[in-house]
Amino acid sequence: PLQPEIYKIYFDVLDEYIDVIHPKMIHVGHDEWRMEKDECERCKGKDYGELFANDLTKIHDYLGKKGIATAMWGDHLLESVRSKDPRVTKSSTGYVYKVPGGLRPELVEKLIPKDILVFNWFWDERYERANDTKLSNWGFKQVYGNMRADIVDWVDRTKITGFLGGAPSSWAATTEKNFGKDQLVNFLGCAHFLWSEHHMSFDSLIFTMESLVH
Repeated sequence: PLQPEIYKIYFDVLDEYIDVIHPKMIHVGHDEWRMEKDECERCKGKDYGELFANDLTKIHDYLGKKGIATAMWGDHLLESVRSKDPRVTKSSTGYVYKVPGGLRPELVEKLIPKDILVFNWFWDERYERANDTKLSNWGFKQVYGNMRADIVDWVDRTKITGFLGGAPSSWAATTEKNFGKDQLVNFLGCAHFLWSEHHMSFDSLIFTMESLVH
């Protein structure tokens, strides 16, 4: 993030994408912001939360000048998801390295543009239920990324200020087997949650869907 040449390359790629797609919004990721702590001579000793925020803001502002909104995965905005301290990680080849933790709340409040749409994939039982509210209290709008049909407290979640909807995902090949066997419940179930005012339990949803499919 402290190498200016990187942004020349990155913005050139963005411009090519924009010229072809003409998007109203671009999702800039930032869940894979996995830079090794203290390995880069430019970044060593710097506040990694500020490095993250400054990087994100540069991209957000560049897109904003073109009238394009920004979306991102929100996990690095929350210490409860990415931890407060650097995490020691080992690669599949045995390489050990340290990854910076999440941004401190005061940095999120002060430095992250609040018109960024946050994709919240950390909504399930593994994470704090209050994460949804934290994003809302900071002023972000959010959608539930990697949404599944077994999401709990749906009615309560829809009342959160800034809640816009959800987006189920497939992290597998787009094949008939993968969609029909593993993804149909999530795609149809999430569509039901998002477009119907009648909300069924997960068990009822599966029973109803299977009877319709057969």
